[in-house]
Amino acid sequence: MKKTLLLFTFILSFSVLAAHKNIVDIAAENGNFKTLVTVLELTGLDEVLRNNTNLTVFAPTDDAFAKIPSDTLGALLEDQELLKSILLYHVAKPTLSAEIVSKLNGIKTLSGKFITNKSSEGNVILNSSKVIAADIYGENGVIHVIDTVLVPTENTSLNEIVTAKNIDLNKYTGLWIEQYRFPNRFERGCFDVTAQYQLVRGMVSVRNVCIKANGKSKSSKGTAVVVNRETNAELKVSFVPLLQIWGVFAGDYNILAIDENYKNVLVGSKDRSFLWILSRSEDIDPQIVSDLRQKAESLGYNTERLIKTPSLK
Repeated sequence: MKKTLLLFTFILSFSVLAAHKNIVDIAAENGNFKTLVTVLELTGLDEVLRNNTNLTVFAPTDDAFAKIPSDTLGALLEDQELLKSILLYHVAKPTLSAEIVSKLNGIKTLSGKFITNKSSEGNVILNSSKVIAADIYGENGVIHVIDTVLVPTENTSLNEIVTAKNIDLNKYTGLWIEQYRFPNRFERGCFDVTAQYQLVRGMVSVRNVCIKANGKSKSSKGTAVVVNRETNAELKVSFVPLLQIWGVFAGDYNILAIDENYKNVLVGSKDRSFLWILSRSEDIDPQIVSDLRQKAESLGYNTERLIKTPSLK
């Protein structure tokens, strides 16, 4: 009850301050963001934020900064470029409400790096930071308060996914067996899913088959068009009859990682809402699954959503 009251007071104080004020001024006047305001001023980003509109700021409290070891924080204060990149990792465009943030697969930030949404059970979790107060609107954007500083590393995923290189489509064709997937509406109730690919006049014909709980098979036929001829790893797949060859109503299909023998592959969508692990055989080495999961995680996919494709066998 006490924590709830404190949070209510926290949000209420923001709401009173927020009317017709810049988000930087809101943070400065609140009193819970002294460290954030200090480092913004140190890097000159306070003026950048003041002079921009339609911003979303994930604002760490002083308690969040206090979690950083003092020697690490001291080193950051000596490296303004690094500090600036960390601060910009907390800023996005356009203005995103808490409801929108909770539904996105992640956030593209002004640092050029991606924040993965790992929300669960009603809590909005960005990477490992929890949103503890939200939708504090100012005249040039919105503030969402977080309990942990978001710190990107060299391995943090970029805003845009990076696909595999130099895919040989002749080697890629043939039968693939789905091992893991993100839950999705068009595979609801599907067991033992397979995908058959074949090159036809420079395009890839697709035949997906799933087995329903009653043992009957359901198939769908589509066409994949290569949209990046330099890598052959970015395709658009359409299952709409008559319109497939033009890629109309197509979803993007990106080959993210594949072994040199074309035995196991990681496939995902650019918005990170779809992800699959496919294999040539019915069984897949757990270590390979672990490696592909780690690769997906490095690209900004929330691999906690992956489920094992169910089987009737």
